[in-house]
Amino acid sequence: MSTIDLNDIEDGVLLFDERHCLTDIGAGCERVLPGFSERLSPGAVLEDVYDGLLAMKLVPVFEATITATSDEIWKVFSLPPADLFFRTEDERSIRWSLRAMTNGNLLALISDVSKSRDLFMRNAHRERMQSIAELSGKIGHDVNNLLTIIQGNLELLETVVESNEKSTRWMRAAMDATERGSEFTEKLLFLGRRRPARRRNIDVADAVNRILDDVAKGDNKSIKINISIPSDLPQLRVDQKHFEYSVRSLVENALEATLEKGVIDIDASKVFIPNERPTDTDIGREFVRLVVSDSGVGMASRVKERAFEPFFTTKDDAKGRGVGLSLVYGFARQTDGLVVIESVLGEGTQVTLMIPATEVTESKTDIFETENVVKLGDGEEILVIDDDYAVRMIAADMIESLGYSVTLAKDASDALHQLKNAGGFDMIFSDVVMPGGIDGIHLARIVRDRYPDTKILLASGYFDTNRLAGAEEFSFVAKPYDVNQLGQEIQRALKVLA
Repeated sequence: MSTIDLNDIEDGVLLFDERHCLTDIGAGCERVLPGFSERLSPGAVLEDVYDGLLAMKLVPVFEATITATSDEIWKVFSLPPADLFFRTEDERSIRWSLRAMTNGNLLALISDVSKSRDLFMRNAHRERMQSIAELSGKIGHDVNNLLTIIQGNLELLETVVESNEKSTRWMRAAMDATERGSEFTEKLLFLGRRRPARRRNIDVADAVNRILDDVAKGDNKSIKINISIPSDLPQLRVDQKHFEYSVRSLVENALEATLEKGVIDIDASKVFIPNERPTDTDIGREFVRLVVSDSGVGMASRVKERAFEPFFTTKDDAKGRGVGLSLVYGFARQTDGLVVIESVLGEGTQVTLMIPATEVTESKTDIFETENVVKLGDGEEILVIDDDYAVRMIAADMIESLGYSVTLAKDASDALHQLKNAGGFDMIFSDVVMPGGIDGIHLARIVRDRYPDTKILLASGYFDTNRLAGAEEFSFVAKPYDVNQLGQEIQRALKVLA
């Protein structure tokens, strides 16, 4: 029977007798941890091996929520079956495995598991972020429904309450609060990718300069900002608000991290990434690369690993809620792009955002924001469908205040029944996400086929672009909406406004 040579094993192998004295060590230990073997004397015991690993500045790794004393770490290390991970100074992951043999001896393996552990950690991190983002999107949707009710009632109340200084001040304060709430819930929806992407053509240089002008108003630091954006950079077809949220977050983070008289560089360029397996029709993709670098305090490796997690922040409560970089991550995913952080503690941070360049085309589905004064209706019949009673009622009140006639339906089935019996409506105004098996988009398609003269307007606090793809086929207004926004979209859907 052939024997196994420990030196032929890629991992480091250590053998101990029943007294925990080291009896043999494989050459793999030097391959995994150069210089480790020479730290062990011929009479070394298990505790000497442990001390040797710590002397090489290996740090035991536990879950972020767990703290362990040196005695507890020693127990995990020395009592078989034992598995303990260490992190080296160069960020490698080393696994220590100790097993008892039938003769009372011990066998230990030292392995470099950086690739497999990093892959596991990335997958776990991605799943954790997805779960938090999903929850954020659902919370944002529910809060948007509440804000729609509050905002609608306030606007209608404002038309009937006797105007005086106090009531006007209270009304304005409440409206301002709903607007701030709406802005935050919009960010929650961006996190969960549950806000419809309102794509349009944007010029990167114009957008960046506009953001910097706005940010500079509130910044008193003497920080130099260098901008390098070539004139031939392709336009991007992206959600403008999400893009501007993302770039603003990168710039504001850089400003906060940079000390007085520091430097921030914003560079954009066009890059082509070839396909790994090119074909005649797909040889690769063109990207716009946007890089924001600062000479600031940098990030520790643990902070960098969690930087994109929703609601993770190292700032105090007054400075942020930890959604900025999460918005950047969500934007990169929504555009099939990529975002990468490189940071060294004490030296600065560089964030690279890669966005696929898209051939510039105009689309009839673009959503344009306008300040046009809403024209009143002329009694047109509108069927309002929403499963939330309070939202349904406030939507009806707002639409009636604009001069339209309103009929209510609690779901798609109710709406189809009323459409059949009433002989048609000028327009349906439907929520997107509804129970009962038929959502707003499917309802809209049915109405389009059966009642081609009936116009369609959809609304939602969010929609899941994977599950409900197709909303872009119809006019859409996001919740919470005010009377002016709703009136404009109704006019547009009825073809009164261009």
